[in-house]
Amino acid sequence: MKILSVLTALLFFYQSNAQKNYNFDSLANRICESFKTTAAYPDSVRIEKAFEKHLAIFENRSQKEAEDIYLVLYLKLQMTCPGFDRITEMVTAGKDDGKTITKDLPGKANASSCSKIYGQNWFYYMQGESRINTYINDSTWKSLFPDGTYSLLKLRKTNDCEFVISFEESNNFVIANSLTKGYQFRYRIIEEFPEYYQVLSEDIATKKKQLFKLYLLK
Repeated sequence: MKILSVLTALLFFYQSNAQKNYNFDSLANRICESFKTTAAYPDSVRIEKAFEKHLAIFENRSQKEAEDIYLVLYLKLQMTCPGFDRITEMVTAGKDDGKTITKDLPGKANASSCSKIYGQNWFYYMQGESRINTYINDSTWKSLFPDGTYSLLKLRKTNDCEFVISFEESNNFVIANSLTKGYQFRYRIIEEFPEYYQVLSEDIATKKKQLFKLYLLK
C-alpha cells in the first residue's frame, strides 16, 4: 500500500515496543488545530511549531515510544489535516516518487497492459528513501517493510485498469494505529513503462490523490 503523501524514512526502521492505547484521532485533531495557527511562519518550521504546543504527549515516554507516537500522528496529519501533506512533500522533495495531484489523469494503459500486474506479482515502490517490496495478485496487496513488518490488504478489481484495496491487518505499529480495518484506497494504472507502472492512488475517505511509480521487482 502506497500511503498518500510522504512519510519520513524513519517510519519503516522503527519496530515498536509500545503497548499502550492512545486516542490518536483526538491527538491528531488537536495538533491539526495548532497547525492551522502557524500560517504566518515559514513552511520549513510550521510542523515543528504545531508540535511544540503538544510536547506533553511525549513526556515520560521512552525514546522509542515517543518516536512511534510521533510517526502515527505525523501520518494521520498527512491524511486528514488540510495543508499538512503539502508541507511534508516540500520538506522531502526529491526523496520520494510520489507527487500529490488535484484531479484524475487520463489513462494511457490498455486492458492488456493492466492485466500483466496480476501475473507479475512482485513489485516495489519508494516511500521516502525506503524501498517497499509488494506482492500483488487479483485479490491481495501485501507490503513488506524493511524492518520485517507487513501490511495486508484485500484487492478488488473495479475495471481492467482500476482496483480498490481495503486494509485488513498490519504488524507495523504505525500503520496499525493509523488505518482502521476496511479503510480503502483506489488505484488506477495510468501508463506502462519498461521498468515500472505509473499509478494514481486515491484515499477514498479524503479524496486526496497521488501519482507514483510501481517498479517491477526483478
